[in-house]
Amino acid sequence: MRAISLLPALFLFTACSETVSVRNNRNEDDTALSDAGGSGASDTGGSGASDTGGSGADTTPIDTTPPAANTPCTVDTVATDCSGGYGCDGTVCYVECRDALDCQEGSTCVVPDGARYGACQPGETGPAPGETDYAFVAILSTASSQTSLLNRHPGPDIDAVEIRRDGATLAFAEIVQGQRRGAYLGSENATLDFSSITGAADSMPTDAAGQDCVVDQPATGTAFQTYWSMGDAGGWAIVSFPNDYRFRAGDELKVWELGPTWCANEPAGANDSYDVLVAKFDISFSSFRSADSVRAVFCPIGASGPDGDVTTITFDPASCP
Repeated sequence: MRAISLLPALFLFTACSETVSVRNNRNEDDTALSDAGGSGASDTGGSGASDTGGSGADTTPIDTTPPAANTPCTVDTVATDCSGGYGCDGTVCYVECRDALDCQEGSTCVVPDGARYGACQPGETGPAPGETDYAFVAILSTASSQTSLLNRHPGPDIDAVEIRRDGATLAFAEIVQGQRRGAYLGSENATLDFSSITGAADSMPTDAAGQDCVVDQPATGTAFQTYWSMGDAGGWAIVSFPNDYRFRAGDELKVWELGPTWCANEPAGANDSYDVLVAKFDISFSSFRSADSVRAVFCPIGASGPDGDVTTITFDPASCP
């Protein structure tokens, strides 16, 4: 008999093997393809291995147990270092939380009514107990006197905006969502960089000990500007906090403004006054073109003293129905 070449058969077998290999690599978990007994259906033959009663949902309880005290962690490995979805302060895991910033991304902090601290819970569940929908602060200049405006830094000189709870700093504003500088009666404004509002107070002392503030900034360049001069009553700025933090009743909103009380080298009597307002997180920033348009949407919660300076206002949601 004549010998039959095995090459075609071998080629066909190899091609089929490669096809199956590629398909399995694309979907290693697809039991409908790899273990269907030729029928194309998944195995429901009584093994119970993947039977969830028809719901298909994972009913395994989620572990929200806080990590042990002083559990070491890094911000890069927090997901495996800290149990229960808690965050890492860079050295050790949190064992309680004040807000979502103390938890890992994707978790929220649930604080029981009347409690100071709570527990991280997985999932975005909306405002935690005690939180409101208010998340933005507007500062509007009300300065009008020549003493305030006829200088190189006219109007309120805003260094930072802080939110505090239980006597501790929660965050400083990190984004200026909108702003407009007011007129300043023709003087030369040397502090035009509105982004200087963001971050911690860096132009002035953090206590009223009569220390000097960094008032006179270079006339050129923005790298050395650490506060923003708003000008007259047409000046305004809207700021937000990390992760669009939502305010709670009793939170303190602190506006750091350079003035004669906190800055020994600031001219006495400078009337750098301003109003403080808040708004909910769902506002549209595109609608703000003037100070009046901001006032029409934001809720006023307080104002600086007649000589400006640092102003601390306790947030009361009842004042903003």
